[in-house]
Amino acid sequence: MDDSIDAKRREIVRRVKQKKKRPKHTALYFFLSFFATLFGIFCIGLFIMYGPFDYVRNLWVTTAMGTGQHQWLATMLFDQKDINAILNSNKVVEPSSNTNPNAIKVTGKVKDNATTLPTEYNSEHIIDGVGFIKIRSDGGLGHVYKGWVVKIYDPSRVYMALSNKFGDSGERISHMVQRTGAYVGINAGGFEDPGGEGNGGTPNALLISNFKIEHPLQSNTSIHSIIGLDSQNRLTLQKLSTSQATQSRGLKGLKTAVEWSPFLIMDGQLSSMTAYSGGAPQPRTAIGQTQSGVLIFLIIDGRRPGVSDGATFRDLQQLMVKYGAYEATTLDGGSSSVLVYNDGSTSQVLNNPSSADGERYLPNAFLITK
Repeated sequence: MDDSIDAKRREIVRRVKQKKKRPKHTALYFFLSFFATLFGIFCIGLFIMYGPFDYVRNLWVTTAMGTGQHQWLATMLFDQKDINAILNSNKVVEPSSNTNPNAIKVTGKVKDNATTLPTEYNSEHIIDGVGFIKIRSDGGLGHVYKGWVVKIYDPSRVYMALSNKFGDSGERISHMVQRTGAYVGINAGGFEDPGGEGNGGTPNALLISNFKIEHPLQSNTSIHSIIGLDSQNRLTLQKLSTSQATQSRGLKGLKTAVEWSPFLIMDGQLSSMTAYSGGAPQPRTAIGQTQSGVLIFLIIDGRRPGVSDGATFRDLQQLMVKYGAYEATTLDGGSSSVLVYNDGSTSQVLNNPSSADGERYLPNAFLITK
């Protein structure tokens, strides 16, 4: 009897010990599997980045280096020499000659057809001489986007405004529009933005407002991409050396100008793009003009996966072609992309800026007078 009880006790003790050991083996198996998976992903990543797949490597580097805050995604994997080689081999190839403003004949006539902004897509509401169109992609691009097209039939209404503390700190465009009594505003050129935490007070390149140079040419480049409106309100796109830009014929006669690139359309000729130079989908801002003088503002939301991923340079180019642009170029984008509308009582942001804080503080903006 005692032997039987002892045998049962020993069996119970053995089972308890086994149960205590099992969690250890399970935990060990989990951690081994977890680290094996991580190691496998790491190896696959290395194979993709450094193996035969140029497309992925080029797209990764051009996308990361095209942002202001996330270039470390490229620099942590590649040295600067390799990055420069990738960027140099994946540029947007722009037409070689500067634009001819004489090809644009400004008419400036249009009739209003609405009193409120559109709520449906692809329908133009012309209010106070300005057309507003909500747009979205058809989903067949591998990415989706939403945004706005604004058509200014009288381009003489467009001017460059400066922040209220220009040179010291920036200003939100909604406040700028409200303060000046403007009708519409969009972001324009770039600005000093160390670590993505700049206060928007200082441009980082040429800025001309009302025929006056408010900031000199970009200092770290020998060829300058000049986007200007001349005295006849015609959009001009020029690639100028520093000496050409500082000569009287380079910047003379420009009412408004900023430096930015790439150019998308020059005198009706499309810039050519590889799969990489089309860029990854991002929030974008662009400006264009038709041969009849209608200025086009284009704002695309981005960094909202599944809702609006953003647009590539190719997307912008195709949209500008769709709306009749004869000249077109990119402006500063990313978290700076913003479109503001003033209904007469208050200014409102029509798009969805990608920054978690909403609108960024900027040194300047394209505004439309009422």
